[in-house]
Amino acid sequence: MPVAWKTPAGATLTQRVHRAATTIRRHIEHEILGPAKLTLTSYEILHTLWIQGACPPADIIRITGIRAPTVSEAASRLVSDQLVTRRVNARDARSYRLQLTPAGRRLVGRLVKDIEVDEAEVLDGLSAEALTAAKALLDHLQPGAAGPNTGVVEETGSADSNQASA
Repeated sequence: MPVAWKTPAGATLTQRVHRAATTIRRHIEHEILGPAKLTLTSYEILHTLWIQGACPPADIIRITGIRAPTVSEAASRLVSDQLVTRRVNARDARSYRLQLTPAGRRLVGRLVKDIEVDEAEVLDGLSAEALTAAKALLDHLQPGAAGPNTGVVEETGSADSNQASA
């Protein structure tokens, strides 16, 4: 993964996390999602639907932290691209659920695998202890990101195990 810029020695932890996240985001959007004409936001929506199954936009907002107008706009593009469908609630036409189409399911399954391969290459050389410490640090920086009553599925295995449950 190319380095976006050199982090100064005196950078705060917040600056380092932000720069690392920006570098990773740019790389994933350009190298993996770009050919599929997706943004990381669109991918996050597809991935959430892949893990959670059909759900209302409010669930996607709660799980991902993506703002409501952004979810609405991205969902419209995903519907237009035939990767997602909107299923209107029969009792209340104002509400709907988003659901992956077969094409959306195939695409996100492929992208998850591509991202896993890319991540393995980037993290190659780090010890299991360093990876565990990094995950613990990131979880600490994002309290409540996974766990009871958050609606977030904790990481329990590979994409294949998640796909089977979708």
